[in-house]
Amino acid sequence: MKESLVQDKKMNWGEEPEFFGPRHYFRESLIVNQLKKRVEKGAMILDAGSGNGSLALRLGEAGFRVTGIDASDAFVAYAENGAKQLKLNGAVSFQKGDLLNTELPDETIDAVVSGEVLEHLEQDEKAVREFSRVLRKGGFCIVTVPAHPHLWDKNDEWAGHNRRYTKEGLTNIFSDKGFKIVQCHYWGFPLVRLFHRFVYLPMVNKKIMSEGKNITQEKTLFPRVLKSKKLHLFGAWVFSFDHLFNSVPLGIGLLMVARKKL
Repeated sequence: MKESLVQDKKMNWGEEPEFFGPRHYFRESLIVNQLKKRVEKGAMILDAGSGNGSLALRLGEAGFRVTGIDASDAFVAYAENGAKQLKLNGAVSFQKGDLLNTELPDETIDAVVSGEVLEHLEQDEKAVREFSRVLRKGGFCIVTVPAHPHLWDKNDEWAGHNRRYTKEGLTNIFSDKGFKIVQCHYWGFPLVRLFHRFVYLPMVNKKIMSEGKNITQEKTLFPRVLKSKKLHLFGAWVFSFDHLFNSVPLGIGLLMVARKKL
């Protein structure tokens, strides 16, 4: 059976706050900024587990050519519509696929990005092996994952996570698959962690309760203000304060840059 990122939940895919909120925008910015520093515009990028397409579209706007692969038909349709609206059809494409077997040719991708995906997969090591297969020698892989198993909470259960990672555990997976670790650091302390605890988790709890009571999407308990682009930009600017503490092992996530060995 193929791995799937889609969980059996009463979600309106693409409409949840984690796909639009300031923390999501900030986390994607970490990936975008790392890619811009290391890969030239026009390079071919694989967005592995592209979800609603927000990261792939940002990369397309930045001048990269992007293929997004996701296991959800609904996500692929949603992302394709976004590319059409932004007139990025020629630069950004999406397709349904299996991250353990993307069916892409060997060594044809310049960089792989994967934001908050590996924790959903039962066989994360096989996905990393596939990343290595499709990457050209010297190509970069940039990923974010949730950090610290002891931080497991209701959001992990609701989102369908299989694990949270230690720094050593994440880097070992990539080192064993032919990658050299360029950098790996925590992110999300203290401001993002406070946002998660006092803003996001209460909304998740309300969402779980609403699902149990079969409350309709029209009565959603997630505030629409989280979709505000201005809020995303302002939130990302505020959260950038956390960069001062990337070396402190207290962040809620890990950002890793790895390079396929020559």
